[in-house]
Amino acid sequence: MEALKLPVIQTYPDTDQKNLEAANEILEGIMPIKLRGYGIYYAPWDQIPRFRGVENCLMDMISDPEFIHKTITKFTEIYHARYTRMEEQGLLDYNISDLHCTPPYADGIPASDYDGGKIRFKDIWFRGMAQLFSSASPAMHDEFDLQYMRGMMDKCAMSYYGCCEPLDKFIPYLKKVPNMRKIGVSPWANVRSSAEQIGGAYVFARKPNPANVARDFNKEAVENETVETIEACIENKCPYELVLKDISTVNRNPQNLIKWTKTVMETIDRYYSSF
Repeated sequence: MEALKLPVIQTYPDTDQKNLEAANEILEGIMPIKLRGYGIYYAPWDQIPRFRGVENCLMDMISDPEFIHKTITKFTEIYHARYTRMEEQGLLDYNISDLHCTPPYADGIPASDYDGGKIRFKDIWFRGMAQLFSSASPAMHDEFDLQYMRGMMDKCAMSYYGCCEPLDKFIPYLKKVPNMRKIGVSPWANVRSSAEQIGGAYVFARKPNPANVARDFNKEAVENETVETIEACIENKCPYELVLKDISTVNRNPQNLIKWTKTVMETIDRYYSSF
């Protein structure tokens, strides 16, 4: 752990200005160009297994928890140093194009006292995840991930948690985070249980199964998956979104994506056609 150093963030304003001028020259009269910054993407447990190995990390949680605590402590220091220095240098941004594939638009961002200067943690979303804990208990998930993440998470305006890991058993822990606003519901999560727990308090960020477009388009599976989501969310008054992500392949057939979108929209329309 001692061999890992804290990151140094270096800005290159002259290069930024040249790129901005080049973009303006190309797109003048077509669209406005503005220099933007970065959001927070906090995922140390996507990095740690690359050094240590997934199975080793899971075994260490049982046989050597002190080592795992030292590991995540170091990576927490690294993430805090990176984003704190980015905040100091004015590199963060609330006007990002997406929040890990989902819509980032919300009232309350930036904070009401934002004066147009450097963007602060309290002006932006926090984005967190820990896919490794798909194979660990909720208590371990909380102990080795969420409790360390809270230091930066709590400073931000709003938090979104989740990627491919099923969170239906972890939602009680996420609900303890005051600024939690959006919770991921992956293909491996129990949809109904997630909706019952999320209710109207958070956005139900549904990630449909990309396998349904990976080879031949499976219309029936897409319809069933969409119906399950809509009915569970209507019943539990959940605000929800459907975001198809992790599309590694469409078997050289991009029409699968068009068919998926058309099927989902038609299914949604059957429930809301009276509005």
